[in-house]
Amino acid sequence: MTRPSLLTYLFGNPVSALALGLAALWLGYQALTGGASWLVALGAIAVAVYAGKAFDQVEKYRLWKREWDAMSGQPSAGFALGRVPGLRFAAGMALWCLGLYFVVTLDDTPGVALGRLLFWLGTAVMVVGMIYRLVSRSRPKRRAERAMVSVSLPISRNSPARQQAYASLPVYCLKLFPRT
Repeated sequence: MTRPSLLTYLFGNPVSALALGLAALWLGYQALTGGASWLVALGAIAVAVYAGKAFDQVEKYRLWKREWDAMSGQPSAGFALGRVPGLRFAAGMALWCLGLYFVVTLDDTPGVALGRLLFWLGTAVMVVGMIYRLVSRSRPKRRAERAMVSVSLPISRNSPARQQAYASLPVYCLKLFPRT
């Protein structure tokens, strides 16, 4: 599989794909209410569709590369925010503070009112999720009950001979398993 181009990586990373999708939704809403041109909204939708396809390409390549590296025993060389303690929380709080700044400083228009509603709804969901995590961590954990086996399959009593199994292999596998 070929590596995606730089442009595909630029539009296909999760942050830019999400931002472009949200921008297309917002511009579509603005076009419906008369705040923006339909041409700008259609252009934003086209860019968001391209970003979605680029995201799919990047994700397919990332999964393929992980499997390819796993075959050779190499660890996957990728950066994940989960590996750096506290970085996800700090990035999330910075984005939340930026959203709070915009919610407080922007004028009252129909688009901004919808944005404020979504911001406060997201904040409420975030707070409830944090409270749920804290409560679930503080409760004592139950021991897992052992499940009884309900279906047991017998061991196969007949299997092909080694020569028969080697004979049924494809040609490209014969070099990996020499006949003895």
